[in-house]
Amino acid sequence: IVGLIESGAVDMVVNTPKGQGARADGYSIRAATTSANKPMITTVQELQAAVQALEAQLRGPFKVRSLQEHNA
Repeated sequence: IVGLIESGAVDMVVNTPKGQGARADGYSIRAATTSANKPMITTVQELQAAVQALEAQLRGPFKVRSLQEHNA
């Protein structure tokens, strides 16, 4: 996986490691992703938010609002 990231074959990384072995691999994957300046998602919650953002973008143009407008 690290080789694919370093070669530029990967555009975004989703890495949610579990266990000791996965943590060591996860470190290498995160380091390669950061060096390649690629986006990285490390939790299921982040992945859900990213999917929701992509779905919203596919639905069409959206309006930019201030936080005050959003909470009004």
